[in-house]
Amino acid sequence: PHIIECAKAEAGEDQGACHLPSKKRFSALGQKGATLWMTGCSGAGKTTIATALEKRLVKEYGKH
Repeated sequence: PHIIECAKAEAGEDQGACHLPSKKRFSALGQKGATLWMTGCSGAGKTTIATALEKRLVKEYGKH
């Protein structure tokens, strides 16, 4: 549910055609990207934590 695929790309093709270059994206959003890598056993709550974090970042801080 959190993955957006490019409509312009065929199955298995590069999604790059649908993405802004990093500098333009950062400038437009006024923010830089980050990666949070979570590991754990199945059912440990990784998705629950990620969903709660996403909601908080978007609703409280206006981050995407």
